[in-house]
Amino acid sequence: MTVVESSRQNCLQWFSGKALENARKALDLLAECEAAGYWLPGTKRKIDACLPKTNLTANLATKHEHSLVNLGSFNNPEPERGWRVFWILKYGAWRYTSHINWPSLRSKTSDPILLSLLDTALHYVSDFVPLTALALELDAVSPKPQVTTIGASPTVTKTLAEIGLHVKLDTIRPCPVTWRKIASSTTEDGQPRYSWIGILEWPENTVHDRSSHADPTGYHLHCHACGHSIKNHFNWVPILVDQADGTPLSLWVGRDCAQTLFGVRVSNDFILEDSR
Repeated sequence: MTVVESSRQNCLQWFSGKALENARKALDLLAECEAAGYWLPGTKRKIDACLPKTNLTANLATKHEHSLVNLGSFNNPEPERGWRVFWILKYGAWRYTSHINWPSLRSKTSDPILLSLLDTALHYVSDFVPLTALALELDAVSPKPQVTTIGASPTVTKTLAEIGLHVKLDTIRPCPVTWRKIASSTTEDGQPRYSWIGILEWPENTVHDRSSHADPTGYHLHCHACGHSIKNHFNWVPILVDQADGTPLSLWVGRDCAQTLFGVRVSNDFILEDSR
């Protein structure tokens, strides 16, 4: 069972009303991100907006604010002070990673109501620990590049003719890519960060470097569509188009030409590895 599904009911018990409805939707989005292995576009902000709003614990925090805030003193280390329990009940356990010394807090009171409240708070925090850990894992993975086909420009026919190519325009498409997650750097505390590298899967018998702008060295230095130099290696977009006899032809173009001429839009860093 996935992290989200194994935690779903435990976490939803802390919401009610509209907050519960929003939390269900947020967990559905989080489940999609868990399956993908990274934050899907637009999901992180929505999830972060909903999951801290556990209104049932916020009501408890408001009701017992005085008792919690006065549990412990300024002489105690922060993990041994009740204000931290108040804060987490009030503002949510989602993404809360700081330590609380629960045994020490319990030793500071004999009030059965307050002891029961501490037990409830510990239960609440524990229910969100797996989801918070999942969020931190997703934070460490760069967004996967998104390739969207939006339709070729009417001027692409002229452009292709100018570079010496006669092809079937309705076959223009991005090259298929297999994505692999790789460790690319580390955070300040030594934890790995991950990026995506795309392995290009050229169709069998693909013909390469037929554009008049192709570099005779075999290296990709200039856009095959416009001839401009491409110095940022994240800006390359591999395009496929079939020749009149059906043989696939490759074109390496910059992002601008990919979008304005070939109707292929790319977002996020596009790190590619040629399988040829």
